[in-house]
Amino acid sequence: MTVWDNIYKKYQKDGKEYATLQPGLIPEFLNFIQKYDFKMKRVLDIGCGNGKYLVFLKSLGFKTDGIDSSPIAVEMTKEALNDDSNVLLADMYEYDFPKEQYDLVISIAAIHHGLKAQVRRTIKQIYTALLSGGIFFCYFA
Repeated sequence: MTVWDNIYKKYQKDGKEYATLQPGLIPEFLNFIQKYDFKMKRVLDIGCGNGKYLVFLKSLGFKTDGIDSSPIAVEMTKEALNDDSNVLLADMYEYDFPKEQYDLVISIAAIHHGLKAQVRRTIKQIYTALLSGGIFFCYFA
């Protein structure tokens, strides 16, 4: 069981939240999402955790996909979305990102946990997943 599996298992059991599992969405993201008009409304959440960002974006009409390295997190996200979203168990640093699929890719408090070379490679992969004019929103907690 991974460190994140233990964190999510504890969260499911007693509701105690790890710092990045705090309730609500970060204000920086809410301000960001109001400023842009996404034509395709297709998003990929890297390190989707419990799925709260995808649930919010789904409510705005986005087609939602996500990846996380925790099986528990993947199940939580699938349950929260309860739809045909593509939520996968995957290591973001080894994931083969689909080419030109998203007009928004997000990573909230996730991508920076790797080694510099892993993060650099992943960011390059993210930009290949974006459609022309797409945006990558990354937040470090």
